[in-house]
Amino acid sequence: MNNILRFEIDFLRFCVTEDSHFLDSFFTGLSLNSNTTRFTFLNYVFDCVYFSTNGKQILQFFYEGQNLFVLEKNLGKGAVNYPYFFIFYGAFFYSDLYPNFLHEFIATFKKNLKLTRFDLALDVQDTVNTVLKSGVKNRLSKTTEFKTGKTTETIYLGSKSHLNKKHFCRIYDKKLDSLNKNKTFLQSFYSNFDSVSRIEIQFNSQSCTNFFIQKNLFNKTHWLKLFDIVLLNKKSIYLNYLKNLDFNEDKIKSLRPLEKQYIPEYSKEYKQIERSALRLQELGFDVQPIFMRILQTL
Repeated sequence: MNNILRFEIDFLRFCVTEDSHFLDSFFTGLSLNSNTTRFTFLNYVFDCVYFSTNGKQILQFFYEGQNLFVLEKNLGKGAVNYPYFFIFYGAFFYSDLYPNFLHEFIATFKKNLKLTRFDLALDVQDTVNTVLKSGVKNRLSKTTEFKTGKTTETIYLGSKSHLNKKHFCRIYDKKLDSLNKNKTFLQSFYSNFDSVSRIEIQFNSQSCTNFFIQKNLFNKTHWLKLFDIVLLNKKSIYLNYLKNLDFNEDKIKSLRPLEKQYIPEYSKEYKQIERSALRLQELGFDVQPIFMRILQTL
């Protein structure tokens, strides 16, 4: 049986571990009264929206009408220890920017990046009830289930608390979720199938480190090992449904977007420009517009 529709990353959160004059420049000139701008970041043009909340400045990046990721700047309030976070939403991994932009992003910031959340999602042509009917054993601390009548819409295996630094699994009705959250970019695709369930593992900071996920971020074989370790583990979660799926790597590879050619030399040019921008900023120039115009020529 091979009911797999898609096997892909669905969420990433990176912290940037050091201050960056370049990232600071993103917020130059933005306020609640002047909260929109358009500029080029890593050779792609984005429409951006600024707002602030709970001790953070947040810049949303829209591409072709979709909010794909955000940059959060920590203003030093609360328990957050890192100056910046980049958060990539599920929509990013359906966009034309993936995976090229992500390769360039990591090459640019890699020395100062730490992965603190990684969601890996498997979409299958079955109801949640069918997935669970095959048998599930959960030896983690908690199971939370949400039902409508006798139909299970969502189940959490493990704790979804922010205090959980390891991982947990959620299984839910992806068609219903897309409708409830008005994810139009998914609705047209999933409408072709009677039932779509998502089996998703959320790896938090400790598990990202323990399972070497950042080092193997684009390694599909490693993804399969993660599913095996977490969801076919008699000491934690054992989801019998997975045993009936064909995880042949060639078939899994065909489910991912075709990778575009990646040009690693871009990061060297980027670093040279950032050093020049820093010198200009020290001389009193407004760095952002100059920086962005130069980047457009790369």
